[in-house]
Amino acid sequence: MAVIIIDGVAAGAPSAYALTDFATMRAAPWSLKVADISDVSLALLINAVTDMIERECDHHIVARDYTGWHDGNGTSYLELPEWPLNSVSRVTIGTLDVLNVQCGDPLATEAYAEVNKDGTILHLTIMDGANAGTTDLSFAGHTTLTAIATAINAAAGNWTGVALGDYGGHRSRMLRPCGRRECYESVATFQMPDIGEADYRTDYEYGQIILAGAFGRGYRNIYIEYNAGYTSIPPTLHLLATEFVKMAFDNGKHDASLKSETLGDYSWTAGGSVIIDPNLITSAPIQRRLAPFMNNPI
Repeated sequence: MAVIIIDGVAAGAPSAYALTDFATMRAAPWSLKVADISDVSLALLINAVTDMIERECDHHIVARDYTGWHDGNGTSYLELPEWPLNSVSRVTIGTLDVLNVQCGDPLATEAYAEVNKDGTILHLTIMDGANAGTTDLSFAGHTTLTAIATAINAAAGNWTGVALGDYGGHRSRMLRPCGRRECYESVATFQMPDIGEADYRTDYEYGQIILAGAFGRGYRNIYIEYNAGYTSIPPTLHLLATEFVKMAFDNGKHDASLKSETLGDYSWTAGGSVIIDPNLITSAPIQRRLAPFMNNPI
């Protein structure tokens, strides 16, 4: 048995993408009253159950925006990890060189620049010397390539940042995530997506982009901005999440001695506990209910 332990101290609320909500859980026939379980504890449980269901389906359920880099497969079809599609605002193939970074710190032995995997921060790292360490430049705080280049130039350690060509006004958030690039007394060049494709079709139901030509083979060479997920929670999943939350609460009332465990990414420690059998979601009846929402539906 996997145990969910609710921390009644930490603040929390159901995620904007949760598959059930307070109103449902506190209404008949579920009737989880505040006297039975606090808002904070109930929110943590709702979020955990949502996470469990989405992990089993292998994609997010409720609609949201996505931006990301994908591997070109050499065919005209690209299947996105999130579906159903609601809209596609940008499809690009290949990259443009838009930013040069160099470090000339005379006391350093090595220096690196790196765009983190989430594409939100540029890390500048110096090894050894008085300026040793890492400087983090957030794209939220430096929204254009010109702004990020200015911040690079101001960083301790004789850094030089140059926005290339006419790209200075472009969003820094568009820089492609990458591993460490050596830039000690040498230039590291960073990329953003190339000009967008205009000739493509969209299979909204199954989350596919279909080009007139082909997605050239490559590693993270395709950039796509899109919105995907259900614009309203499917009744089947709403009911299933609600049942799981109530089941976990009811089971937990029978074993107050358990202190800690996890469900998905969530874990808590407290005096009371809530229990869900991890085998339940893989049982045949539940799998039949989840089948229409599972990834790779075709």
